[in-house]
Amino acid sequence: MTYIDSTPSTTHPCPDWCTLPAGHGVDGTTRDGTVIRSHERAVARMEYPHTIPGAMKGITHSWWVAIVRSDMLQTDDGPVIEVEPVTITVSICDGDNWTAPQARQLAAALLDAADEWDEITGAALR
Repeated sequence: MTYIDSTPSTTHPCPDWCTLPAGHGVDGTTRDGTVIRSHERAVARMEYPHTIPGAMKGITHSWWVAIVRSDMLQTDDGPVIEVEPVTITVSICDGDNWTAPQARQLAAALLDAADEWDEITGAALR
């Protein structure tokens, strides 16, 4: 996955599992001025053409699975005021009709993400 960052970089450190470029920018600011900066580890991404009979030609399905966590900061380089839990995020774009092999690919990606989540959070050690 290619990450294009158009936001100002920051000196705030990433967790060791984050695969975004060091110093990557922030995601935005809340109404009260809190800065949100997310960290991500991509697990899997898939794109392929529709294979369902009658589907529009030239349109593709896509999905991605990632491990994410958001930090809340006072300013871009300010102290962390809140750390959200590490979660598994699934994004499904351009359709929700799946063949059995495509569904198995997504299911396998989710199982991989669950294993990585266990490793990151230490849940496998409990």
